[in-house]
Amino acid sequence: MLLFKTSCLYYLLFFFAILFSSCEVKINTGKKENEHQKKPVRNKNKIRNGIKIQTTGGLRVEQAFLTYEDDGSFLDEENVTTINKPVKLNLVIKGWKEKDGKVFMDAEQKITTDDDKTLLHMKNMLAKEESFNPEYAEFLNFRFNVTHLNKIYNYFVVEARAWNKKFDQEVNASFKIHVE
Repeated sequence: MLLFKTSCLYYLLFFFAILFSSCEVKINTGKKENEHQKKPVRNKNKIRNGIKIQTTGGLRVEQAFLTYEDDGSFLDEENVTTINKPVKLNLVIKGWKEKDGKVFMDAEQKITTDDDKTLLHMKNMLAKEESFNPEYAEFLNFRFNVTHLNKIYNYFVVEARAWNKKFDQEVNASFKIHVE
């Protein structure tokens, strides 16, 4: 019986790994990835997609919006995506405090269902990096991709958090995403 419980746990973990198999956070290092990153945002409202923001320690989120990773186009304001279409949460954050000319950051991402079940909780996403240049720390991208559904949910709640490891500074962003 214990073997069955262990294998069920394994399959549940495997399922969740497949459901949201690719989540990551990136710091913009100034290197060109795609040409679409150069395009200016022409929307007057620079906090889009119903993204809720909370900050502490003097941080200011100047822009928060969702784009498709493949072509850089904006998600509609209803936040509707499809299976296997990677989405990025883009944050432009000012006010990171520095130590010795560097910003020491970490981040986490959590995805829950409309019935409050946690599907993914990735912690310490920047743990491998010791520090960042301040100009790079301004631009955070959290990436996620719905790769498989075995049940239809009304929506998912995506929460992203980044913080300064040396100072009391934190930014939290959350929004709902729908899969058609």
